[in-house]
Order: sequence, then C-alpha cells, then structure tokens
Amino acid sequence: MVYYAPTAKPPLAPQLAAALQDAAKERPKLTFASLSGGFVTDHSSNTPVTVTGVTGHLGLRAVIYKTPIHEDDDGDPEAYGRPPDSNHVTPSSGVNMKEKSLKNATNQKDPAKVFNDPPTTNTFEWKGVRSRHEPRQPDDPAGTIDQRDFLKDGLGRFPIFRTGSNHFYAAQTAMNGPDGEAVNAQEVPYGALSAALRVHGRVGLGDVGLAIRMSTGAACGFLFGDAGGRTSSSVGEYSVKLARTLFGGGHPTDEPLSFIVFPRSATSGVARAEQIAPTLRAALEDLAKFENVDDVIARLARPQFGEPLFIDRTFLPRAGFRNPLRQALENEDDIMESTVRVALRSAGLP
Repeated sequence: MVYYAPTAKPPLAPQLAAALQDAAKERPKLTFASLSGGFVTDHSSNTPVTVTGVTGHLGLRAVIYKTPIHEDDDGDPEAYGRPPDSNHVTPSSGVNMKEKSLKNATNQKDPAKVFNDPPTTNTFEWKGVRSRHEPRQPDDPAGTIDQRDFLKDGLGRFPIFRTGSNHFYAAQTAMNGPDGEAVNAQEVPYGALSAALRVHGRVGLGDVGLAIRMSTGAACGFLFGDAGGRTSSSVGEYSVKLARTLFGGGHPTDEPLSFIVFPRSATSGVARAEQIAPTLRAALEDLAKFENVDDVIARLARPQFGEPLFIDRTFLPRAGFRNPLRQALENEDDIMESTVRVALRSAGLP
C-alpha cells in the first residue's frame, strides 16, 4: 500500500478568514421580563399597563409597553392662569388656560379642596408652576409673585407670574429647555416620567424613546422632560406635541400606542429636541447587535398581557377559513409587525 501524506491547504485570504470567524461567533441575545411597579395609564383611570424590561449584556437595554395616552400641558406658557378666588380653579372670563384646573399644577387633585381661604389648612405643594417664598428675593421684580393668601402652599410658597403677564403663571417642568424655561409642551415631544419607571425601569430625565401608532404607522421620537410625584406609576402622560404628531393634529383617542424607551440614553441635562433623533438612532443601532432583536418588534406589535384582543383590530374575519378568527388574528399580527419594523427602521434600526 502506498501512503500519501496529506497536502497542506493554502491559507485563506485574511478578509475571508475574518468574515468566517465573525460568522462563527454567536451574537448575544436579549431576555425579556415584566417589571414590577404597579404601572398604570394614568392615575384617574388606574388602567394597568404591562411594562417589559429588555435585558442584554451590561444590563437593561430597553423598556417596552403599550398604553393609551393623555396630553400633558404643564410646559405650555399658557397652561395655568390666575383664578379669581379660592373657590375657582380656572381663570376669570377672557383668559383661556390650556389645563382644565389649577389643581393640576399642585401635588393634589380632586376631590380635595386644595385652595383654602384662610390658607391655614393648605397642604398642597406647587409642582407645575414656578413658586417662591415671601418676602421677595432680591432678584424678583416687584409684582411677579401672586401673593394672595389662598395660593400659599404648605411650604409657604406663592406662584410666580410669567414674564410680561399678570394672567398666566410661569410654567415648570422637571427639566428646562436651552432657554432656561420649562419644556414647551406645544413644541417638544416629551413624556412625564413616573417614579415607578425611574426606579424599576432605570429610566431618567432626558432619556429617549419612540412612540408608534400602529393603526396608521405614525411614529414620534421623544424624551422624558417632565416627571410625576414620588408615588407616581403612570406611563401614559405625554406632551401636546407628541400627541398631535401621532394623531394628525387632533386629540388622542383610547387607542393604545406602542413605546420603546432606552434607559441611560440621555446626552444632556437640558431638554434639547434636536438631540432626540440622533440619540434614538444610536440606541437602535446598539439594539440591532443582538441576535433576537426581532423579538422586540413582535412584543411591540402584539397585544400585551391583559390587553383586549380586539383593541384597534382593523379587520372583519373572512368566511371560508377553517379557523377564520385565528387566521385573521395572525394576519393582523403580521401587518402590525411590519408597521413596527418600518417605524423602527425609519428611526435608525439597521
């Protein structure tokens, strides 16, 4: 028997060898888990919302949820106007404020009697408008503080009028815009960050996200520019700008929107609207490095736990199928996933 020694194989070209090595590497995977926190759409309806944490290497990468939304006017320069007396929560005739009640500028709501005259039983704190103590600070121009007794909060502070106005108070949000003023709800798409989302979702002020209206495909990037109180758990409060962008200039309906939020994505301590798009793009590009990023798309598209199956379903089951309802639901899920994928790619997902 003749034995032939094996011939050595020629080495692969460096580029091809590197490509094969990269293909052999296993891409990291994301894991999903519901977050505790007792999340709700808002504290009036207390409708529960499932919030899911998306975790990869180095910790939490994203937070996703579905919820109807409500408009937050707090940053609007005409959000809160001067009431005539302690028995009224809206201004006198001729002044139309955007918020429905001055109580919304405090940490107390209905049915409490928030404003009392005399103010010895006032326990509220000003939150949605700027406020200061009396006597006036040295840098306060005369007349800037509404010093009527019933407006004195539990910390001894009075609301401050907006510069150049004796009808509207100076708006206040948890972050300021580049001009040092409140983040304008009419101009900046922002969300109100609840304490529960901050604690359990590791989301902070300035972090960015994307809201998607699946019935139309409309999408809007946003940042968290305002915040709720110490016990807040709502995830459905967003600025007028975000709401009108998604609903074609109109008010939001009860339709649930899909949200993806990126913890620790803030790039500034100031709410800069022009930074939303590039920051969101970078976060989505990072998410695309994971093998099962399509699972994120599926979870954004499909009904969340506890969500009625027929919310915003746009079809009528067709006759002729052995299982027409099941088939129709599957078809609708495919359509929703395509809608979410397009929205995410438009925002920067590779």
